[in-house]
This record gives sequence, C-alpha cells and structure tokens, in this order.
Amino acid sequence: MRKSLAVGISAGLLVALAGLAPAQAAVPAASASPGTASVSVLHAIPGLSLDISVDGRVVVDDFMPGTLLGPLKIAAGTHTVDISASNPLEVGVGANGVPLPAIAISGSTTVTVTANRSFTAVAHLSDAGLPTATLFNDDTTPLAPGQGRLTVRHVAAAPAVDVLANGAVAVAGLINPSQTVLDLPVGSISAVVAAAGTTAPLLGPADVTIAPRTNTIVYAWGSLADSNLALFVQTVRTRAAAPASVSVLHAIPGVVVDVYVDNTKVIDDFEPGTLTKTFRIPAGSYTLAITAADAPDASAPVIGPVDLTVASGGNYTAVAHLSEAGLPTAALFTNDRSAPGAGQGRLTVRHVAAAPAVDVLANGVPAITGLTNPNESVLVLPVGTISASVAAAGTTAALIGPADVEIAVNTNTIVYAWGSLADGTLALAVQTVSTK
Repeated sequence: MRKSLAVGISAGLLVALAGLAPAQAAVPAASASPGTASVSVLHAIPGLSLDISVDGRVVVDDFMPGTLLGPLKIAAGTHTVDISASNPLEVGVGANGVPLPAIAISGSTTVTVTANRSFTAVAHLSDAGLPTATLFNDDTTPLAPGQGRLTVRHVAAAPAVDVLANGAVAVAGLINPSQTVLDLPVGSISAVVAAAGTTAPLLGPADVTIAPRTNTIVYAWGSLADSNLALFVQTVRTRAAAPASVSVLHAIPGVVVDVYVDNTKVIDDFEPGTLTKTFRIPAGSYTLAITAADAPDASAPVIGPVDLTVASGGNYTAVAHLSEAGLPTAALFTNDRSAPGAGQGRLTVRHVAAAPAVDVLANGVPAITGLTNPNESVLVLPVGTISASVAAAGTTAALIGPADVEIAVNTNTIVYAWGSLADGTLALAVQTVSTK
C-alpha cells in the first residue's frame, strides 16, 4: 500500500509540477483568481523520493532530496496537492502496511497564494523528525541601494539554532519551521549554524553572497540525530524600487540656464517660468548643478552643486529660484499625493520669490499668513474655484493676482510665488499633481 503524505501545499507545488507535466499538459487551477504567483518547491526530507499529485493526478515521480523546482508561474488561488513516498518502505512503515498519517501545511489542507508574490513550498522534517511541509512567503520587497537580503529558514530535525555571520550571532534561537529575514550590505559573509547559545558549528562555515536586488535564502535541513544536516541556498530576485517622480521649475527671472545632474546635461536652454515634464528616476542621491546657458560643462555652476536625495515612489519638484535676498538658489519640494478626501482637493502654496513674508488671500480672506521663502503651506479645500492673491504679510494689497485657481478632485494644485519684488518681476506658476 502506498503511504500517503497528503499535503495541501496547494499552488506552491502545483507551480513546480506544471513545469514537469508531460507534453505541456496543463494542470487545472482550483479556485483561481486573476494574476499569477511565482512559486518554487524544495524537497528537504533526506533519503526519501516523492511522487506528487495534483487534484488526484500524478504529475511528477521520484522527486529527490536536495532538489529545488521552479520558480514557475501559476494562477493565484487555492490548490490541493498529494505528496506520497515513491517507495513506501523508505519511510519505515510497519509490517502491517499502515500508512503514515496525513500531514497538512501549517495546520491546513489548503493554502492560497496571492498574485504578484513569490513563495517556496518546502517538504521537510519537523524538529521531532516527522515528514511535514511549510509554505514560505519569499520577501521580494525593494531593497535600499547597496543592500541585499538574507533569509535563514530552519527546516531540520533539530532543536533551536543560532546563525553566526563572520563569527557574530546574527540570528538567535531560530526554531523549526521558522525564518528570519535580514537586510545586509552587499558582500560575502561566512555563515555558521550552531545549537542555540553555542558557537560550535553544526553546519558551515560556508561563504554566502549577499547580492543587490536579491533575497539569498539559506535552509538548514536534514536530521541532527541521523548526522545528515545540510545547507541549501536559493536566490530570489527582489522587486525593483519604484522610481521617484521629479519635475523641475525654473523660477529665476531673466536668465536662461542649463541643468546638469551628476555632471550630465539634462535640460538645455531652460527658460524662466518653465516647468518640465515629470522625470522618473531611480531612488537615491543626485548632484544638481545649474549653469549659464551653453556652458561647456558643470564646472562653473550658477547654482550648486547641490546634493538632492529622492525616495522610492516619492513625487518631487526641484525649483531654481531666488532667495529672499535675491541670490540664485535651489530647493527640492516633496509633493503631497495623499488622498485629500471626498469632494476635496489640495492647495499648496510655495514662496520662492525675492520678497519678504507674504499672506495668501482666498476670495479676499487670508488663508495663509506669514509664509517665508523657501517654505510652503498646504490646505485641503472643497472642490471649486478660488480667487487667490498674494500680499505682503499683514496687508491685503495684492502683490500678485488676483488669479483664479481651480481646486480639483484628486489633485494637488501647487502655486508658486516667484520672481523679485524689487525688480517688479513677481509672478505665479501653477503645477498640478494627481493624488491617490
């Protein structure tokens, strides 16, 4: 009689199996939802080959220990998988042929995988040495520049362990079937697995590479009692960090300029009052330099060099403008894209003019008071049109405006007061940024 290790490893194993089905035969997806998951399968039970069935149909024979299948794509949803020993005698069944009890993954006969995520299903031994299975979620969230990810998973028949990196404890008291995830500098570490509270290696030392945009997953598997503990290493690519969105406003009157980023010209003959399109760039730090038009390079900037840092998914406007005293300078503003609420829009006012503090009047009433260069004030207002004017702080006589400004749904309307009061060049510039 075949001993059944009926494991609801679901989509995790189904993905691996679909890739092994003969003649490209499709494995039906149960309870599928739109989208796909990326799933791998690791066989980490020593001395046991496996047959695996999906929905009652055998799709792979003789799955061997220490083997990783995938990653493969599968429709998100729930799937039931039966895992059985290829040779029932291998698992030490008694003479009466009684099969092993069915085992479930994390206490359930079904597991659901979600779209656009990575999973690894592991057939392994419990700490007591019994066959079991666990579905792990592989962390593919974006990494910071210069960082890689290390995941350590304990799937061995062994008590709690510590993991030492370059001789220092990096993970303490890890138990079966748990994992610990660390983000570390890119490079190589010497890893050792030891009994918790000790340093004598049970496994290792072994060199492990921490690579950029990679989750390096190290498994301690096998059996301590049977002296077949081993390491297995898997790598999973992490998701690219969402780019930052950056626009550039030229708010220095009467000067045409070139804009350099990291010594590369990115804007040529930039006219005052001009707002660029939105550039999407990787998160990180950049050096901005603004030169006279047609300068041969960025070595003699009018403004800068200035180091600017943008975050993943952030929305920014870099502004070349005058200080209150009338000197050329630059500022990086973060544009608020949070939802303003039903029936409302956002109004942001930025003071980037060579002028003292100002008040901003909406429909003749001060809405913002005492705004100084280079600061901003943010309001959430009902959708509609307001008549806006800019006056010297404490007064109502318009220095700029009045001008109609639309407060739109799901929009951050950004108004810049720029130019020079002394030179009579004060003006408004308007930018709109979609909110969530």
